[in-house]
Amino acid sequence: MERAELGGETAEFRGQIGEANSLREVVRERSLTRSLELAGLDWVATDAYHNGLAAGVRIRPDTALVILAVRWIPHAHNLIRQEARNRGVPFVMLPGGLSVSNVAWHVTGQVSRQLSA
Repeated sequence: MERAELGGETAEFRGQIGEANSLREVVRERSLTRSLELAGLDWVATDAYHNGLAAGVRIRPDTALVILAVRWIPHAHNLIRQEARNRGVPFVMLPGGLSVSNVAWHVTGQVSRQLSA
C-alpha cells in the first residue's frame, strides 16, 4: 500500500484498547495518523455505541476507510461492515495488533484495490 492512497483522507478506527483519551491511545492515534499520512483519524471507543444500530451513524461523510479492531469490540461488527459497504467506504477487520506496520498490512491485504480505484 502506498501512503498516497490514504494521504489527506480521514479514516475511522473503532475499538478501544485502554482507557479513552489515555496517553497510550493518543500516541497510537497520532502514530497511525502520521504514518498513514491521514488528514485525521476518528477514534471511536466501544462505549460510544452499544449496538450496531447506533454504530453506523458514526461513519462521517468524509470517511475514506473504516478500521474495526475486532478483538476489542462488541459483536456488532457485521452491522458496522454493512453500513460501511452501504456508504461505499472500504472496511478493514483488524484482528489484533495496533502497530503501524500491522495496520498497514491489513489495509493492504483487505482494501488496497478499493483505495486505489
